[in-house]
Amino acid sequence: MQSVFQPDDRRTARAAAFRHHPAYETPRERDRREFEEDLARECDFFRAQRTRLQSARVLESGWPC
Repeated sequence: MQSVFQPDDRRTARAAAFRHHPAYETPRERDRREFEEDLARECDFFRAQRTRLQSARVLESGWPC
């Protein structure tokens, strides 16, 4: 007799093992990870732009570097 925690067949067991793999992601988790990576990349880009703008303002003001 099978308990509640034992899968009915090998296919179910393989699917359950796959879901518990450390690298497994649901589509929602993958979309969230990709969104966070894109957001971080854009933040880095805008941070660099802000730094360039600030240095350009210093150069325009005539202060020695």
